[in-house]
Amino acid sequence: MGKKCVKAIARIRGAVLVASVLLFCVLMLTLSIQPNAVNIVIDGSVVGTAQTQQQVEEAIEKLQTEKKEAHGLTVSNISVVEFETTRLAKSYIMAHEDIVNVLRESLVFQYGAVGIAVNGEIKVILESRQFAERAVQEIKEIYIPTNGSNFEVDVLEVSIVEDVTFESVDVHLEEIMAFEEAVEFLKFGKERIVYHEVASGDSLWTIAQANGMRVDELEAANADVNVQRLQIGQKLKLVRPEPALSVRVTYERVAQHDIPFPVQNVYNDSMVRGQNRIQEAGVTGKKELTYRITRENGTTLIADRLNEVVISEPVPQVVSVGTRVAVASRGNTTTASRGSGGGSGQLSWPHVGSISSPFGQRGREFHTGIDIPGRTGDPISAAEAGSVTFSGWRGGFGNLIIIDHGNGLTTHYAHLSQRLVSSGDQVGRGDLIGKLGSTGRSTGPHLHFEVRVNGQAQNPTRYLR
Repeated sequence: MGKKCVKAIARIRGAVLVASVLLFCVLMLTLSIQPNAVNIVIDGSVVGTAQTQQQVEEAIEKLQTEKKEAHGLTVSNISVVEFETTRLAKSYIMAHEDIVNVLRESLVFQYGAVGIAVNGEIKVILESRQFAERAVQEIKEIYIPTNGSNFEVDVLEVSIVEDVTFESVDVHLEEIMAFEEAVEFLKFGKERIVYHEVASGDSLWTIAQANGMRVDELEAANADVNVQRLQIGQKLKLVRPEPALSVRVTYERVAQHDIPFPVQNVYNDSMVRGQNRIQEAGVTGKKELTYRITRENGTTLIADRLNEVVISEPVPQVVSVGTRVAVASRGNTTTASRGSGGGSGQLSWPHVGSISSPFGQRGREFHTGIDIPGRTGDPISAAEAGSVTFSGWRGGFGNLIIIDHGNGLTTHYAHLSQRLVSSGDQVGRGDLIGKLGSTGRSTGPHLHFEVRVNGQAQNPTRYLR
């Protein structure tokens, strides 16, 4: 009986041992496959492995704090960050600094900023509302007039024509503009091309002046066109700024103006042309004018005269004017030209140069003037004081200026590249009136100059000295 018990006990002990071994093996197997790390998944891609999710979240917060301190803006991460549990050898689990570096390269951050919306469309983005409001204010101040030396300005209203709002936006850092860049864009916007169709009387100078440009800017915009030979109906490109904002300013301007004294000419045929003698000196008058002006981006829309007060009346100037025309060949001086009074009675040369085509018969045609060659753009001056009776385009003459000197005498200046005077202008002897060119029917840059007496063409060399 005792032996049977011993054997039974031995069998029980063996079974317990086997069970313990089996339990130990199961436990060790379970521990060997238990996760000990997390994969970092950003926008669907695994970028690294950390020991815990908390490590990654703390690293993201650290990066956001760095960027906020660096740029002074609120920062948000817009990447989708996910985690996958895994088990790896410790050597494959990333250190803290490595986690920060991989997140810095993989995460996409946005920054809180303020956009300036014009009629609902955001035009520029700045760091803050304070900067945005200041940018709009600077655009306004560009167009606010100030007092001058002889006038005073009272600004009544300054407004933006468009609907302007300030919108909070989250954007990438490179979308936020520098303050000066934003102001520049609001003032000039993106360039657009507009065209001007050449009309009768147009010149490079008048087209440029009418469109707020310089002649060289107009030439540069039309490098593919011979702008020295403008044709009616021809289209020229104009490069104009297209501002994002339009500033409208209404103000009153009070200014003093001179009242020119009238000149009363007393004609004297005993004095040669060019001899003038002041008998009674004139005195300029003064008046004070008040205007109400409305301008948009520097262009006047309305200018109403509200009041005019004469401070002092002008006193006429009385001048004795010689009317006798002296005829002389080039280089000679007549007795009349040596008389007192400072005038010669002869015409001055409108352009210095040799004569390439004289007055008279030229092949089948009669040449009614003389041609003086030169370079395009050379100055052309008035041969004598007078009134401009024509300044425009006339067929084969191209750009033409006609000046009436009185007593039936007129001078004509043709083929000009530019006309610098208009009909009705008063010019003095030697005043700049245009630029030499080759417009109309012309074989090259030159001035065609005519002298007419009572409408009949005369040989200009008989009147020039």
